[in-house]
Amino acid sequence: MGKFTFTGLDSIQYQLQARGAKVSGTVNHMLHAGAKIAREEMQAALKEYKIRDTGNLIKSIKASKIKKGDSGKYITIRPTGYDRHGVPNALKGYVYEIGTSRLPARPWKTLADVRMRDKIQARMREVFQEEMSKNGGNEGKWNVEEVETEE
Repeated sequence: MGKFTFTGLDSIQYQLQARGAKVSGTVNHMLHAGAKIAREEMQAALKEYKIRDTGNLIKSIKASKIKKGDSGKYITIRPTGYDRHGVPNALKGYVYEIGTSRLPARPWKTLADVRMRDKIQARMREVFQEEMSKNGGNEGKWNVEEVETEE
């Protein structure tokens, strides 16, 4: 049976602990970067479908603060507030998305979701890599050597 000798484990242990502290702060940066892209794509989709009564619906799309749920942290991006007649902007967005008997559906949210998915993942991955590479994030070596032993 072979015997393994590990060298550099202390360095790796400290590096992983430091990264653990970094990761918790990095998640917030990742969420904000993704939320910005989502907001821009939702606004662009509304403009593309020419949904612009007063422009309030487009302006009302905002990102919430970071919240904690059962599965982790998240941000909600949605239309907020009310128009000048007291109609919730979220309701107007929903009606435009699915349509009514008199108003054809203009699936702006579906279009935005399809367009933003890959962009958000790429940007969040990019932010993660940037944050992990700061302050010696790529330091440390982990060497594993197999040492033959006699039985």
